[in-house]
Amino acid sequence: MRSLSEAIRSSRGVRARFALLMVLMMALGFALLLPEMALMPSRNPERLARYFDAHATGTPEGVSPDQHPLLAEALSGFLTGKTPGAQAWICVGDLCIQAFTLQELAHLQDVRELYQLARSMAFLGIILLLVPIALAVKIAQCNLRATVFLYARWLWFAILLTLLLLALLALLVFVDFTGAFTVLHEVLFSNRLWQLNPQTDLLVQLMPESFFLAYFQDTLRRIALGLLALLAVSWVVYKALKAGKATFETDAPENS
Repeated sequence: MRSLSEAIRSSRGVRARFALLMVLMMALGFALLLPEMALMPSRNPERLARYFDAHATGTPEGVSPDQHPLLAEALSGFLTGKTPGAQAWICVGDLCIQAFTLQELAHLQDVRELYQLARSMAFLGIILLLVPIALAVKIAQCNLRATVFLYARWLWFAILLTLLLLALLALLVFVDFTGAFTVLHEVLFSNRLWQLNPQTDLLVQLMPESFFLAYFQDTLRRIALGLLALLAVSWVVYKALKAGKATFETDAPENS
């Protein structure tokens, strides 16, 4: 009985189906990485504070932009697991009050769980991107150039598929950002704690809809540019090795 690697090397049909499987596996790996990549700016308190400076609106009396770094540090530290609580104190003269209500803190706990889920998904995504390397090594019979050739080709198609999915997501979001924002919260949260009052709740005053729209645009641009750069690198590597005939496909006759 032939091994899988022998079947792939000798049959164009098997080879095509296996390549498609690898591409889908790697595209899924990228998809699982996307939430963690999207959350990366919010893990940086300084960057989060700059978003507050640009978009915070209707904040209560006594909450000034000078306090945004403190609030960003409290929120980022809690959501990333660096601190046990998200509560911060706002001091105006001799009077200090708690920044967030119990409902806001409960919602932040839900958001923190999503941060932890995103990190777990990212680890799984990395595994899905690494498994094809081992399979490429086996198929190419430990030939380094052939291994890189195979992986670069799979990677190029996986990134292309991921970019197409991102483009579709961007289209859906920009057509109706408010609707997409609402649907996302209804899917991610099993309660209504996220429905805060813009007139009284500091959390939604710091992060109004314009905050999330700008965050989404910046994150989408950053991820797309990174994927495009990786797409270009994989294409250059693939073409260079293809020109050098560094592929296992020429090692075996074609069988139908």
